[in-house]
Amino acid sequence: MIGSATTCSALRAQPNQQFKGTLRTCRDLMRQLGVPQVIRSDLGSPFASTGLGRLSCLSVWWIEQGIEVEFTRPASPQDNGSHERMHRDLKAEVAQSPSPSFPAQQRRFERWRHTYNHERPHEALDLQCPADFYHPSARRLNENDRALVYPKHFEVKTVSPSGHLAHEGHNYLVGEAFSGKRVGLRPPRRRANRPVLRQCPTRPSHHQPRRCVAPSGLHHSYAGLRQTHHQAHTKTFDLSPEAGEEGLRPHSPTPPPPRFS
Repeated sequence: MIGSATTCSALRAQPNQQFKGTLRTCRDLMRQLGVPQVIRSDLGSPFASTGLGRLSCLSVWWIEQGIEVEFTRPASPQDNGSHERMHRDLKAEVAQSPSPSFPAQQRRFERWRHTYNHERPHEALDLQCPADFYHPSARRLNENDRALVYPKHFEVKTVSPSGHLAHEGHNYLVGEAFSGKRVGLRPPRRRANRPVLRQCPTRPSHHQPRRCVAPSGLHHSYAGLRQTHHQAHTKTFDLSPEAGEEGLRPHSPTPPPPRFS
């Protein structure tokens, strides 16, 4: 991980990119460095998924921490250029000949990170070092993973273990990333009796990464109860039986038996 403004880096050696190990690493880094305002990621696993809003179990957890999630466009590494350059340097200098154990590899990472952050001038920083600008975030990790709070006029439902949401006799696939989570349905402003599930604000320019959720205060949710400062460029899923292509189509009149992953 690197800071978007300072390019200051943090590295952890892991055996794979699975959710549990990556979540544990994120927790450790945020305990040490604080919680960022925004995380920008590509669409790879475990950061993103093919489900609603591209959100995965990990990015849903980021949202629970009050982090704004941004996904880059598919096959567009230039959307996260400084991070990709760091990856290139790291791979060339450290990762191409890996150490025999994770502790040994982590020691190599730490030596590289110290050089990268404290000794190597960066052109984007007027030939100063990232550590000259870095300071920890004042936002602290929420260790209890508190449930989100919704406005009173929202209808709050719990997503099943299989990632389905039952509403008015229909069953909607929201995604396993939301399993067991409480999501809010906001009554629509224009069409009566058709609650909608807000996905997420998206940026208007096709040259910019897609902003998935902008949480702050109490008005944020997994499926994107967007904030008052993001009034436009949202995608709405109509939770009605006759919903068209923009809607979430019901899967069955009754929810299927729960399945666990």
